[in-house]
Amino acid sequence: MRLHRNIALNLAVVVAGLILILYLLSTFVLMSEFTSLENRQAQEDMEQVFSAYRAEEQDLEGITRDWSSWDDTYAFIETASPDYLTSNMVDGTFVNNRLNIALYFNRSGGLLYGKSFDYRMNEGRDIPPDLIAALEAEGIVRSVIDNDTGRSEIIRYSDGALLFSAMPILTSENRGPARGVLVMGRSVDANMIRRFEQVTSLPLEIVEISSLPPRATESYPDLSPDHPYTIIPMNESQLNGYLFLNDVRGSPELILQASIPRDFFAQGIALTRFFFSLLIVVAIAFGTIVMVIMERDVLSRIATLNMSVSDIEKSGDLTRRVPEQGDDEIAEFSQEINRMLAAMMRAESAIGMQNRQLTAANEIIHAVSHSTTSDEIFSSSLQKTIDTLGFEMGAIFSTNLEMRKAELKAHSGISPKKISAFLAAASTIDIHRSPHEKVFTAAVPMYYGGIPGEELDEKKNPILTSLGVRSLAIIPLAAGSAMFGVMYAGWTVPHTFTEYEKGILTTIGQEVGNALFKGVLQEKLVAAMTRADISNERAEKARDEANFYLDIMTHDINNVNQASLGYLMLLNEPEESSQDDLIRKLENTVHKSSEIIGQVSVIRRIREKDAPLKRIDLDRIIRDVVHHYADARIVYKGTTLLVHADELIPEIFMNLVGNAIKFGGSENTITIDVQSRGDEVEITVRDTGQGIPDALKPVLFQKYRRGTTAKSGKGLGLYIVRMLVERYGGRVWVEDAEAGSFDRGAAVKFTLKGASEAGSTAQ
Repeated sequence: MRLHRNIALNLAVVVAGLILILYLLSTFVLMSEFTSLENRQAQEDMEQVFSAYRAEEQDLEGITRDWSSWDDTYAFIETASPDYLTSNMVDGTFVNNRLNIALYFNRSGGLLYGKSFDYRMNEGRDIPPDLIAALEAEGIVRSVIDNDTGRSEIIRYSDGALLFSAMPILTSENRGPARGVLVMGRSVDANMIRRFEQVTSLPLEIVEISSLPPRATESYPDLSPDHPYTIIPMNESQLNGYLFLNDVRGSPELILQASIPRDFFAQGIALTRFFFSLLIVVAIAFGTIVMVIMERDVLSRIATLNMSVSDIEKSGDLTRRVPEQGDDEIAEFSQEINRMLAAMMRAESAIGMQNRQLTAANEIIHAVSHSTTSDEIFSSSLQKTIDTLGFEMGAIFSTNLEMRKAELKAHSGISPKKISAFLAAASTIDIHRSPHEKVFTAAVPMYYGGIPGEELDEKKNPILTSLGVRSLAIIPLAAGSAMFGVMYAGWTVPHTFTEYEKGILTTIGQEVGNALFKGVLQEKLVAAMTRADISNERAEKARDEANFYLDIMTHDINNVNQASLGYLMLLNEPEESSQDDLIRKLENTVHKSSEIIGQVSVIRRIREKDAPLKRIDLDRIIRDVVHHYADARIVYKGTTLLVHADELIPEIFMNLVGNAIKFGGSENTITIDVQSRGDEVEITVRDTGQGIPDALKPVLFQKYRRGTTAKSGKGLGLYIVRMLVERYGGRVWVEDAEAGSFDRGAAVKFTLKGASEAGSTAQ
């Protein structure tokens, strides 16, 4: 239901957004078009108003010109004949021509005759004195005579506004000189406005400039003489057009307001509202249809799929499957779920197998840790490995690298018919002639799966093939650099070893090697404690060495082994899900244990070895170390110098470079520099890591001196460096990589005795 609700909600939002966008677009397009039509119609209406005014002005101008360009008028100005007035300036002349005023001025500007008449009321009126004064003040008569051309304009006076036309008085042939000026006028009043309304079919009225809206007033300076009007929207139903009529001074003294209905705008509003209503109806119908289709083709099938998955989850039965209906994406999704269920079933089976293997490894390590002698360790580890991991047969050989021999220490599962031949052929083998030499010498495990590409070579492995072995695991039993033996475990059928199985077997080999190394330490402890006849000084040294080995064995190695057993017990829990992480932690603890044992092995060799020193090619040693740490950023330019040392000198560089990589961080750069200092050679190993505090520098190379970070080791590496450097007659110290800045890297420096080409050994 949540999916149904979400789809309906999202569909509603999308449709509503689409309706809004379509409505806004349609409103913009339609209303823009209707507004354009409205503006064109309003322009045409105002042109009609302006044309009506121009027609009125031209009509008055024509009448005035007819009367001014007439011989009788020309003679009247000269003679002032009363007959002209009685014959022409009758009331009918004013009524017929809709005149309100007629004024005759002589050439000097004096009024010769004038008459004011209300043609609507058919009665005469007095000539307004201020009209004569306004005409004189504006110089109308003088400008007409001087320019010999007429003028038609509006002039304001006390009674209102007058549209007048002033023409020079000429002969009938329009010849002069002009004897005066004839001024005829019509009052701009309601009568004239009604005539305009009849022509334009628009409501008109005269308004004052002070009553105009601000937009109309602001637009006046931009108007042209050909289009002296502006149009302002007042509301949704009306536009106002304003026609500015200038007086003789050029000021907009007379303003005609035309009320224009907004028919086009109203039609646009009605159409957009209808379109919006239509969109809503269409959207509702569309949404309903979509939801019905979604319910039929998608939602109901998803609900069925969800119920099937829930039933499988509740039952815990991974053999059940969800229904696969149709051939669309939902059907493909159902198929993927079924494939996932099949993969989970296989993974569950694999996890069960891995748990059994981890349990087996835990039992093997537990059995080895409780064995006291090397023979017990060999025997118990082999038998537990075969019994718990399901191998058919196996054997363990102890190694003696100096004598190049490997001696059979334990065997299990070999057929009684073949045991005699096996013991005769395999009781002692030559390591360097074995096809598995790299397992004995380099501690590298080997696996044969019995499938094409991984078969045992019958010519190289006659003993194994005679036993019918088809798949085989050969695991070194080593602790650090100390090699103690090799375990063979196999089947008479093909078997491909997984990476997980290889990791379990490698862990078993390392734990057996660690147990054997602890046995060696215990033997040395007994030997050191039973030397009663040595001198007090040597007895004290022996006790120190014994305590040293005992401390490592009981504290550091046992701590690491207890951590390993803890991880194995966690792996044995069926509900434990993060097995890969625990295996990785287990491998790390085993590696730490091996590292400690390797360092102790080096210290033991340093203390036991008393052979003379020899010339050593320093360049070869350093390049081997650089090659070993190929993934690190190491800068080394090479050297031709020789030093006095022995085969343990690589341990100095391995420890110093290893520490620089371990504590330096991902951006660390290590530089190895070799310089000749007289009879000595000075070597510097510089890094760009986190540096060494000043308080730690004087005691850095003491035994058990650890660093201050989370990655600090057991404190043996730098102690080995000091022991070897002093053994070779040199000294070692640490400085800042940049003077005065301990946190920008460290520079470990040490000296060795130089060796000339002529010399070969040095004590």
